[in-house]
Amino acid sequence: MVGDRPAVRVLVVAADLVRGAGLASLLRRAGGIDVIGETCEESAALRQASDDRPDVVVLDGPSWWAGRACAAVSAHGPVLLVGDRAPRPHAAGHLVAGEFSVAELAGSVRRIAAGRRSAPPKIPTTTRFGLSRREGEVMEHVLRGVDNGEIAQRLFISEKTVKNHVNHIFRKLRARTRAEAIARWLGLAVTS
Repeated sequence: MVGDRPAVRVLVVAADLVRGAGLASLLRRAGGIDVIGETCEESAALRQASDDRPDVVVLDGPSWWAGRACAAVSAHGPVLLVGDRAPRPHAAGHLVAGEFSVAELAGSVRRIAAGRRSAPPKIPTTTRFGLSRREGEVMEHVLRGVDNGEIAQRLFISEKTVKNHVNHIFRKLRARTRAEAIARWLGLAVTS
């Protein structure tokens, strides 16, 4: 409860378990928000959304997955889409990963729960840290736990080029490890 208002009930759905856990953790820190469930499986998300009728579903995943999941889950509650994708027609709001604070995330959830659309996404994440378009693509794969060899195959570049991009990303994010870079990218760590 916040004052005399009940907490906003949120279901977190993410294609990646780590990103989902991070979003759930941020929401729990915000206060006045009750995370009623977390899942990384589309079928479980549909079941939970249908059974529990959350006030808001926070959805994060790759573009091909998020579009399908957003359309399906939005039948059971309004969706706040988090990612670097363009907003989806079924989403009540959209935030760009790494471009929002805990307060902005919580504010978007509260606005959507109150029946209002969330503010439009901010400028692309890559500009916040000065990353090139390609570095942003590499970082998206790093977020998903993809190793350098697999990133090279997916982006049709050499593994050495991927290593160079990762080193540039670390320098621009002022990070020494992948975990630290991910934390800074997602706004979970303060850049000094």
